[in-house]
Amino acid sequence: MFTKLEVMEHEKEAQLITFNIDDSFLLAQRVVELAGEDASKICISIYKGKRELFFLAGKNTSYENECWIRRKRNVVYHHEKSSMLIRLEYNENEEEYYQTNGLNREEYALAGGGFPVRVMGNGYEGCLTVSGLTMEEDHMLCVNAIKMLRQEQEELEFDLYSSEK
Repeated sequence: MFTKLEVMEHEKEAQLITFNIDDSFLLAQRVVELAGEDASKICISIYKGKRELFFLAGKNTSYENECWIRRKRNVVYHHEKSSMLIRLEYNENEEEYYQTNGLNREEYALAGGGFPVRVMGNGYEGCLTVSGLTMEEDHMLCVNAIKMLRQEQEELEFDLYSSEK
């Protein structure tokens, strides 16, 4: 399990330079790549605002994974923070979370795997959600995929800048 400070650092580090439809496809590819042999066990959903840009269901997933995605995404939308961070902020006390926020467990899941997509200089723009592995693994797939895409965006930006000189 993570500490609250670790997850806050994940959110600080995992931000993109741009986020559009093309980026959503690339982001999903990074999740699949990082999942490796487990890719068939996961569902991936990527939203920008309220618009779903990408969805993928692995062959070993079920409708239940889609329900988890919706519930994790709702937590991210409600707080603009990762579902893992919210879980830790409430010390994993789900009852307190639901009572304090006036929310219900059918629509909100206090489980890792929902992660805010932020763009540097712009802030919160959407949500990457993964379901199918442990909540810690789902969370880290999101974090690492965003960081990987960010690195690629930085390299592309550098290459474009270098070619202009």
